[in-house]
Order: sequence, then structure tokens, then C-alpha cells
Amino acid sequence: MEDKKKIRVAVLDIRYGGDMTSVNDLLTGMDKDRFEFVFFYLYGKGEGENHLEKAGYRVRHFTNLERFRTPQPVVLLKLIKELKENKIDVLHCHSHKPTFYGALAGMFLPRLRVIAHVHGLGRTRSLSRRLSNFMVLWRINRFLPVAEAVKKDLLENNWCVNESKVTVLDNTIDYERFSNVDISKQQAREMLGIPADAIVFGTVGRFSYMKGYKYLIDAFSKICNDRDNCHLVFVGDGTLKQEMIERAEGHGCGDTVHFLGKRMDVERCIKAMDIFVMSSVTSEGMPRAMLEAMAMGLPCVGTCTGGIPEILDEEVGIVVESGKSDLLADAMSAMIDKGPEEIQRLSENANRRVKTKFSHGVAKALLQNIYISESLK
Repeated sequence: MEDKKKIRVAVLDIRYGGDMTSVNDLLTGMDKDRFEFVFFYLYGKGEGENHLEKAGYRVRHFTNLERFRTPQPVVLLKLIKELKENKIDVLHCHSHKPTFYGALAGMFLPRLRVIAHVHGLGRTRSLSRRLSNFMVLWRINRFLPVAEAVKKDLLENNWCVNESKVTVLDNTIDYERFSNVDISKQQAREMLGIPADAIVFGTVGRFSYMKGYKYLIDAFSKICNDRDNCHLVFVGDGTLKQEMIERAEGHGCGDTVHFLGKRMDVERCIKAMDIFVMSSVTSEGMPRAMLEAMAMGLPCVGTCTGGIPEILDEEVGIVVESGKSDLLADAMSAMIDKGPEEIQRLSENANRRVKTKFSHGVAKALLQNIYISESLK
């Protein structure tokens, strides 16, 4: 007979990222009679109110520092103390640094089950990272890569990880949030200052090398040479943002490229788009932004990087080789030339794929079973 005790789960992340669709939103929808969650962060509180704390969950931040590179024994001690006081059964860690501290805490708490959620590729890219992984990954009980490509990368670069400990948990999204946006496309464009009759490409993500935004801007500039009234929307911030602004201006298309910065109304920004583009060149696990766009029925253009081909194929869009602005431009142009019936087909297929495979409801049962099985060991 299955043990029905309440399972106490602590989620350990780098910092609070805001009220955005994430694994945390999946967890808060689980059976409260069976699961109890607390949320821990390595770094300071950041700006704004924590929506999880507001909802009544226990939330703890272990340091007020913005970031730290050297080991912080006080953080480890605080984590161990909280895990003991809250009688945690399962510690669910996101990203490398939380996994490192979670594994160390697990060495002092032998009954604790530690889960490492792996969100992207190239997480063992340096000698120091390889050494730290070698020292601590043996203490991880379960690895959750977000795509088959991430699983392959994890196993190939960490020989100490046994495949029997690895379970792929595809990224999922709040399907209802993105499939039922409360404004029209025209209203979204008015909000962003984009002409109602424009052809609008768009993307969502941080401005980093891995996103390949320079190739996207170069591709868009080629399209603008041949077509009128095309616009490109970027949602997000990052270190390369100013460089990309200057790149667009250098191509002479600065007036039609919109840099919106970080937004809390991502779904309203996506609503203004006609075609979603993901130009990533490396380290892309399973992009949640593409899933969000697909849930809203947007046909997509993407590169064959990481987990993107696990989401995107000819039934929902076009896949091209990464790092090739000419190929990206050709795919974007080909999408414009598709007739309304073909666009409708791609739109319906994209929406259906997310609903049936990449929605929170699909992942919830799998993750619940993982928590239960780990807690019983």
C-alpha cells in the first residue's frame, strides 16, 4: 500500500525571478494534501514582492549579496539549518550553483533526497566546473534534464553520472495563460507602437551570445531590403542589448526593430507578433519562450540547436542551421510567403502540440511521481 504521508519539498534556486511561468508555478498547482513546498534562494531578494511568499509559502534568502563566486560556508550552514527545521524530504535544485550547495548539504543530511534540474547545455564548460561536478554530483539522487539533448550533453560531459539516475522532464508552460490572452493583436500592436498592418517577427530571451541575436538582426535587415513594413520585436534584457541596438542602427533598420526590455506581460507582447523566431547558436535546452509562442498559435522559425528540434519541425514551422543569417532570412521570408491556409495549419498544430505535450498538466503527474518515489527510498 502506498505511503500517504505529506512530502515536504524545498526548491533551491539562484534568485527570485519574478511572477513568471516556471517550474515553481507547476509545483504550486500540486495536491496540497500530499505535498508541502518551501522556496529557498542563494542570493538577495531583488526588486518587488515575491508572489510565492504572498501566496503563503515559506520563502528564505540566504545572502543579501547580488552574486558570489567563492564558496560561502555561511550559505551552506543556513541551507542545512532550514532543511533540518522544515523536515525536508526532497531538495529540488535549479542550475549549477544551487545544485552544488544542495549536494553539499546532502552530504550532511544522508536521508535527504537531492534532485538536480538541468536547464541547458554546456554546463560543464570549464575545468573548475568539471572538478566541482566530480566532487559533488555523486550525492545527487535524480537528474532532470529538460530535453533529450540536455540529457545527452549531461552524460557525455560528466562520466560520474549514471544514466539510471537521469529522467527527462520536458519544459512545460501554463498553457491557459498563453492560449487565452485578454487583448487582440491590434490592441497589442497599439500598446507597442507597431502599425496594425505590419509583418511582425519577434523573440523573447536575454541578450547573450547563445541567443544568436546578431544573426537575427542581420537576417531581418536582408528581409527589409526586399520587403516593406516588416518589424522585429525583442523582449528581454542583457549585456549585449546595446550592441544589438547599434547593430540594427548600422543596418539602417533601427526604426523597425523594437527593444522592449524585460516585461512582466510577455504574453501581450507575443500577441503582437506574426512569426516567432529563435536564432540560438549554443546552449539552448528546451526554450520555454518558443513553447509560449506556440501555445498562442504562432508559426515558428528556429535553429537546430539543443532541444529546439524536439519542439520544432515542418508541422509547426521551419528549422535551419544555426549561425547562418542567410538561411535564417530565407526561412523568415518563406514564412511570409505561405498562404493563409498553410499558416492556419501551422498555427493549429503548434497550439495542439503544446497543449498535449508541453503544458503543466502533462508534467505534473510525472514530477509528482518522482517526488513520491524519491521520498520513499
